[in-house]
Amino acid sequence: MFGLGIKIDLSLGAFQPRVETAEWVGTVINKIKRESKKQPGKTWRVLDIFAGSGFIGLAILKNISNSKVDFAEIKPQFIQQIKLNLKLNQIDPSRTNVIQSDVFENVSRRYDYVLANPPYVAQKRKFLVQDSVLENDPPSALWGGEDGLRYIRRLLRNSGKYLAAGGFLYFEFSPEQKNEIEEIARSYNFELDFFKDKNNVFRWAEAKRFS
Repeated sequence: MFGLGIKIDLSLGAFQPRVETAEWVGTVINKIKRESKKQPGKTWRVLDIFAGSGFIGLAILKNISNSKVDFAEIKPQFIQQIKLNLKLNQIDPSRTNVIQSDVFENVSRRYDYVLANPPYVAQKRKFLVQDSVLENDPPSALWGGEDGLRYIRRLLRNSGKYLAAGGFLYFEFSPEQKNEIEEIARSYNFELDFFKDKNNVFRWAEAKRFS
Protein backbone atom coordinates (compact mmCIF):
# COMPACT_ATOMS: atom_id res chain seq x y z
CA MET A 1 0.00 0.00 0.00
CA PHE A 2 1.37 3.45 -0.90
CA GLY A 3 -1.23 5.56 0.88
CA LEU A 4 -4.95 6.34 0.88
CA GLY A 5 -5.61 2.61 0.56
CA ILE A 6 -4.00 2.34 -2.90
CA LYS A 7 -1.73 -0.38 -4.26
CA ILE A 8 0.65 0.92 -6.94
CA ASP A 9 2.62 -1.04 -9.50
CA LEU A 10 5.47 0.92 -11.16
CA SER A 11 6.85 -1.88 -13.31
CA LEU A 12 6.40 0.09 -16.54
CA GLY A 13 8.46 3.02 -15.29
CA ALA A 14 5.83 5.50 -14.10
CA PHE A 15 6.71 8.25 -11.65
CA GLN A 16 6.61 7.09 -8.03
CA PRO A 17 3.88 8.95 -6.10
CA ARG A 18 5.17 11.13 -3.28
CA VAL A 19 3.85 11.62 0.23
CA GLU A 20 3.22 15.31 -0.53
CA THR A 21 0.87 14.33 -3.35
CA ALA A 22 -1.01 11.89 -1.14
CA GLU A 23 -1.39 14.71 1.40
CA TRP A 24 -3.24 17.11 -0.92
CA VAL A 25 -5.24 14.36 -2.60
CA GLY A 26 -6.44 13.34 0.86
CA THR A 27 -7.62 16.92 1.38
CA VAL A 28 -9.58 16.78 -1.89
CA ILE A 29 -11.14 13.46 -0.88
CA ASN A 30 -12.33 14.98 2.39
CA LYS A 31 -13.78 17.96 0.52
CA ILE A 32 -15.73 15.70 -1.85
CA LYS A 33 -17.03 13.67 1.10
CA ARG A 34 -18.32 16.85 2.74
CA GLU A 35 -19.96 17.97 -0.50
CA SER A 36 -21.51 14.52 -0.94
CA LYS A 37 -23.41 14.99 2.32
CA LYS A 38 -24.91 18.19 0.88
CA GLN A 39 -25.68 16.59 -2.48
CA PRO A 40 -26.61 12.95 -1.81
CA GLY A 41 -26.98 10.92 -4.96
CA LYS A 42 -24.60 13.06 -7.00
CA THR A 43 -21.94 11.31 -9.05
CA TRP A 44 -18.69 13.26 -8.96
CA ARG A 45 -16.85 13.48 -12.28
CA VAL A 46 -13.09 13.75 -11.85
CA LEU A 47 -10.18 14.06 -14.29
CA ASP A 48 -6.70 12.89 -13.29
CA ILE A 49 -4.50 14.64 -15.85
CA PHE A 50 -0.75 13.95 -16.30
CA ALA A 51 -1.89 10.71 -14.67
CA GLY A 52 1.35 8.66 -14.74
CA SER A 53 0.70 5.64 -12.53
CA GLY A 54 -2.90 6.74 -11.97
CA PHE A 55 -2.38 7.20 -8.22
CA ILE A 56 -4.46 10.39 -7.89
CA GLY A 57 -7.49 9.07 -9.74
CA LEU A 58 -7.24 5.69 -8.03
CA ALA A 59 -7.32 7.39 -4.64
CA ILE A 60 -10.53 9.17 -5.62
CA LEU A 61 -12.14 5.97 -6.92
CA LYS A 62 -11.13 3.97 -3.86
CA ASN A 63 -12.31 6.53 -1.31
CA ILE A 64 -15.32 8.15 -3.03
CA SER A 65 -17.83 5.46 -4.01
CA ASN A 66 -20.02 7.93 -5.93
CA SER A 67 -17.22 9.01 -8.28
CA LYS A 68 -16.21 8.36 -11.86
CA VAL A 69 -12.70 9.17 -12.99
CA ASP A 70 -11.10 9.77 -16.39
CA PHE A 71 -7.32 9.44 -16.65
CA ALA A 72 -5.42 11.52 -19.23
CA GLU A 73 -1.83 10.51 -19.98
CA ILE A 74 0.32 10.95 -23.09
CA LYS A 75 2.73 8.00 -22.84
CA PRO A 76 1.44 4.61 -24.10
CA GLN A 77 3.39 2.63 -21.49
CA PHE A 78 1.85 4.68 -18.69
CA ILE A 79 -1.62 4.15 -20.18
CA GLN A 80 -0.93 0.44 -19.67
CA GLN A 81 0.42 1.18 -16.18
CA ILE A 82 -2.85 2.90 -15.23
CA LYS A 83 -4.90 -0.02 -16.55
CA LEU A 84 -2.74 -2.45 -14.61
CA ASN A 85 -3.22 -0.44 -11.40
CA LEU A 86 -6.98 -0.23 -11.94
CA LYS A 87 -7.08 -4.04 -12.02
CA LEU A 88 -4.70 -4.30 -9.08
CA ASN A 89 -7.08 -2.16 -7.00
CA GLN A 90 -10.18 -4.01 -8.28
CA ILE A 91 -11.87 -0.90 -9.65
CA ASP A 92 -15.11 -1.42 -11.57
CA PRO A 93 -14.27 -0.61 -15.24
CA SER A 94 -17.62 1.16 -15.66
CA ARG A 95 -16.34 3.93 -13.35
CA THR A 96 -13.25 4.75 -15.41
CA ASN A 97 -11.98 5.88 -18.79
CA VAL A 98 -8.28 5.98 -19.71
CA ILE A 99 -7.47 8.54 -22.43
CA GLN A 100 -4.19 8.90 -24.31
CA SER A 101 -3.92 12.68 -24.48
CA ASP A 102 -1.37 15.48 -24.65
CA VAL A 103 -2.78 17.48 -21.73
CA PHE A 104 -6.42 18.19 -22.77
CA GLU A 105 -6.05 17.33 -26.46
CA ASN A 106 -8.34 14.27 -26.44
CA VAL A 107 -10.46 15.22 -23.43
CA SER A 108 -14.05 16.08 -24.34
CA ARG A 109 -16.22 16.38 -21.22
CA ARG A 110 -16.50 18.66 -18.20
CA TYR A 111 -15.58 17.69 -14.65
CA ASP A 112 -16.38 18.67 -11.09
CA TYR A 113 -12.69 18.28 -10.24
CA VAL A 114 -9.57 18.36 -12.38
CA LEU A 115 -6.57 17.06 -10.43
CA ALA A 116 -3.00 17.39 -11.67
CA ASN A 117 0.56 16.65 -10.66
CA PRO A 118 2.22 18.04 -13.81
CA PRO A 119 5.94 18.05 -14.60
CA TYR A 120 7.09 21.21 -12.81
CA VAL A 121 10.85 20.93 -12.17
CA ALA A 122 12.70 23.81 -13.81
CA GLN A 123 15.61 22.83 -16.04
CA LYS A 124 17.57 25.73 -14.57
CA ARG A 125 17.21 24.11 -11.13
CA LYS A 126 18.36 20.65 -12.22
CA PHE A 127 21.44 20.94 -10.01
CA LEU A 128 19.12 20.85 -6.95
CA VAL A 129 17.44 17.56 -7.89
CA GLN A 130 18.59 14.49 -5.98
CA ASP A 131 20.59 11.96 -7.99
CA SER A 132 18.16 9.21 -6.95
CA VAL A 133 15.30 11.13 -8.57
CA LEU A 134 17.25 11.69 -11.78
CA GLU A 135 18.18 8.00 -11.90
CA ASN A 136 14.82 6.44 -11.01
CA ASP A 137 12.01 8.71 -12.19
CA PRO A 138 11.04 9.23 -15.85
CA PRO A 139 12.31 12.58 -17.23
CA SER A 140 8.88 13.29 -18.76
CA ALA A 141 7.40 13.43 -15.26
CA LEU A 142 9.97 15.92 -13.99
CA TRP A 143 10.85 18.68 -16.44
CA GLY A 144 8.50 21.57 -17.01
CA GLY A 145 10.73 23.67 -19.27
CA GLU A 146 13.37 26.21 -18.31
CA ASP A 147 11.24 27.77 -15.55
CA GLY A 148 9.21 24.64 -14.74
CA LEU A 149 5.91 26.29 -15.66
CA ARG A 150 5.36 25.04 -19.23
CA TYR A 151 2.63 22.56 -18.29
CA ILE A 152 1.15 24.61 -15.49
CA ARG A 153 0.59 27.42 -18.03
CA ARG A 154 -1.19 24.98 -20.35
CA LEU A 155 -3.23 23.66 -17.44
CA LEU A 156 -4.43 27.11 -16.39
CA ARG A 157 -4.94 28.33 -19.95
CA ASN A 158 -7.19 25.42 -20.93
CA SER A 159 -8.77 23.85 -17.86
CA GLY A 160 -11.63 26.36 -17.63
CA LYS A 161 -13.17 24.73 -20.70
CA TYR A 162 -13.24 21.37 -18.93
CA LEU A 163 -14.63 22.39 -15.55
CA ALA A 164 -18.33 22.05 -14.82
CA ALA A 165 -20.10 24.99 -13.21
CA GLY A 166 -18.64 25.41 -9.74
CA GLY A 167 -15.81 23.01 -10.55
CA PHE A 168 -12.31 23.11 -9.06
CA LEU A 169 -8.79 22.58 -10.36
CA TYR A 170 -6.17 21.28 -7.93
CA PHE A 171 -2.52 21.07 -8.87
CA GLU A 172 0.93 20.60 -7.40
CA PHE A 173 3.90 22.93 -7.97
CA SER A 174 7.33 23.88 -6.66
CA PRO A 175 7.34 26.43 -3.80
CA GLU A 176 9.44 29.08 -5.58
CA GLN A 177 6.86 29.20 -8.42
CA LYS A 178 4.01 30.51 -6.26
CA ASN A 179 4.12 34.21 -7.18
CA GLU A 180 4.42 33.61 -10.90
CA ILE A 181 1.63 31.02 -10.82
CA GLU A 182 -0.59 33.58 -9.14
CA GLU A 183 0.02 36.02 -12.00
CA ILE A 184 -0.59 33.35 -14.65
CA ALA A 185 -3.82 32.25 -12.98
CA ARG A 186 -5.13 35.81 -12.83
CA SER A 187 -4.54 36.24 -16.56
CA TYR A 188 -6.71 33.18 -17.23
CA ASN A 189 -9.50 34.29 -14.89
CA PHE A 190 -8.75 31.94 -12.00
CA GLU A 191 -8.65 32.76 -8.33
CA LEU A 192 -6.25 30.64 -6.29
CA ASP A 193 -5.83 29.46 -2.73
CA PHE A 194 -2.35 28.16 -1.91
CA PHE A 195 -1.60 25.48 0.65
CA LYS A 196 1.52 24.31 2.43
CA ASP A 197 2.68 20.72 2.74
CA LYS A 198 3.95 18.90 5.84
CA ASN A 199 7.31 20.65 5.40
CA ASN A 200 5.59 24.04 5.72
CA VAL A 201 6.28 25.11 2.13
CA PHE A 202 3.70 26.03 -0.49
CA ARG A 203 3.08 22.89 -2.56
CA TRP A 204 -0.41 22.85 -4.06
CA ALA A 205 -3.21 25.15 -5.13
CA GLU A 206 -6.98 25.14 -5.39
CA ALA A 207 -8.16 27.08 -8.43
CA LYS A 208 -11.66 28.27 -9.29
CA ARG A 209 -12.83 30.44 -12.15
CA PHE A 210 -13.95 33.95 -11.26
CA SER A 211 -17.74 34.10 -11.28
